[in-house]
Amino acid sequence: MGGLEETVVLVTGATGFIGSHLVKRLVGEGAEVNIISRSKEIRGNLLLKNLKTEIRIHKADLREYASIKECVNNVEPEKVFHLGAFVDLKRDFQTANECVQTNIQGTLNILHALRDISCSSFIHIGTYEVYGFNPVPFREDQPIDPLSPYSISKACSEFFCRFANKIYNIPTVLLRLSNVYGPNQKSERLIPHVIKCAIKNMKIKLTEGNQTRDFLYVEDAVSAIVKSSLAEKAISEVINIGSGKEYKVRDVVQKILDLMGSSIAPRYGELKHRAYEPERLYCDITKAKGILKWSPRYDLEEGLRKTIHWYEENMGR
Repeated sequence: MGGLEETVVLVTGATGFIGSHLVKRLVGEGAEVNIISRSKEIRGNLLLKNLKTEIRIHKADLREYASIKECVNNVEPEKVFHLGAFVDLKRDFQTANECVQTNIQGTLNILHALRDISCSSFIHIGTYEVYGFNPVPFREDQPIDPLSPYSISKACSEFFCRFANKIYNIPTVLLRLSNVYGPNQKSERLIPHVIKCAIKNMKIKLTEGNQTRDFLYVEDAVSAIVKSSLAEKAISEVINIGSGKEYKVRDVVQKILDLMGSSIAPRYGELKHRAYEPERLYCDITKAKGILKWSPRYDLEEGLRKTIHWYEENMGR
């Protein structure tokens, strides 16, 4: 398995949470990093603002084929990391149109643009939410059962990636990530929300908190993404990326508060649990360990400590 030094890479969704961590890693690996962004200006992303001189920013919109085609032709990427997506936190049907335009049409646009480019790997970042109410731990050979506009759109994108693999011979790798957390994540997510509330001594309103999730530290997620782009055996495969462990939301919240020395009492049950949301989500990562020779480096406590430290250092910046 070679490295990424001087490899021309293209990253969609680079200004997002996982995307910005990936860009930082790719720059550190010595890759020639190109990113797609709707704006040439990178505002509000603490990770990327110090990397502006080390990356090339291409103004383009995933929803507009002409701009994506022009970008791909100019870059001629050897590897593509497709993280660009509309992330619907509410999982609300009213957002279905945006999910279709960005997540499905956007994926189609970049796949079409790549059909005459000889890239060595196309990494599609999906979600383990496509498994829906399947028995846990989720395995890659289980039938998918997406239950929200977001997960439906990501599942549909996977099918188009498989189609492009067969028709255009684009070497696609389909990763299904669990709940990724870490520095620089938006506060709408559980872990940064609890951390910020604890720092500001604010009320923490949550659902009952009995649901379980698979939480993965972002540096581990990025490591898996990079390894998937270098592993020939990963081509045409679907691979789960997670901690492989199941954590109750209540326990994670309490762990954060304990690590921060906070006495705030979370107000469980003040937020409604979505009726169609599975009670348990976590994945089997045996395949990732075998094909990618990857396993998580950080346990939950260590990942939370690093995340808490970052927010304590950067809140308000």
